[in-house]
Amino acid sequence: MRSFSIQIQDSEGFNSINPTIKYVIRLSRNNSFYFKNLREAKCFRVKLEEFYTNHCYLINDLYLTTLQNYRHYFFNIKPFEIKFCKEYFKEIDTQFDYILSHSETTNSNNFKFSRFQTLYDNMSSINAFLSNQARIKQDYSMKNKCKSFEMHLFHLKDETSKYNIKYKNLYSNESTLQVIKHQASA
Repeated sequence: MRSFSIQIQDSEGFNSINPTIKYVIRLSRNNSFYFKNLREAKCFRVKLEEFYTNHCYLINDLYLTTLQNYRHYFFNIKPFEIKFCKEYFKEIDTQFDYILSHSETTNSNNFKFSRFQTLYDNMSSINAFLSNQARIKQDYSMKNKCKSFEMHLFHLKDETSKYNIKYKNLYSNESTLQVIKHQASA
């Protein structure tokens, strides 16, 4: 079974600011989580990997629904529009492969999370196109299905950012930085 993988890094650059911080998990430029020991970091990594693996499976189900809706209108779509949709589907496949790959680069977490944004945007574009096709064909049930599907995508995108913010409040370095700044001014 393929799963989402997150790397833990040593926090060598933070030792001068706060020597108790030993490990860091960076999800993006704005989402960094700091830990005093490796056990804490590994426990947190397991929570994140489980959440994002489940999230990937949910996105995959949404992808299948999008593909099914696309095939519903396949014979009514013009050839250049088919090419347009196929490019989006190809891009979605590429993004999924990258997200689920286990690369060991320094910024691999950051790249994986930017790929989530691309996935959402591509599926949203395809659904907007299908919604427009449904409007043209006066297929209001499909139009409503595409719109609700797009709202579901926006909800997932929002849920992901809230999940990161919730844990950032627990494991961020801001509180230790404020203590150090306060001691320096005293």
